[in-house]
Amino acid sequence: MEVGSVLLVRKDQKDISREQAWALAEYMQFRVSDVFEAAMESGDTKKRREAVVEMLNWSRFDQFLKNFKVEMTAADHKSWKDVKSPFGITEGPNEPF
Repeated sequence: MEVGSVLLVRKDQKDISREQAWALAEYMQFRVSDVFEAAMESGDTKKRREAVVEMLNWSRFDQFLKNFKVEMTAADHKSWKDVKSPFGITEGPNEPF
């Protein structure tokens, strides 16, 4: 699956950092797309819905971000410890994107 251009905009119109954008792009391209591709190929509507619920929620992204920050700090020796999730705290962690 090839990914084209992406526009990231926060619903609350707050700024999004370069690191947050990078993490979101990595998550969508290398985690979500694989799950979605398999679900779409199955032809099963239930599997498609399950894939959306499983992958497109704040909690799942935040798990990914925690690991990604460690990987990125090790790879480029710049600290990612201060990078926060782009998702706010007003909605639940299992809310869809």
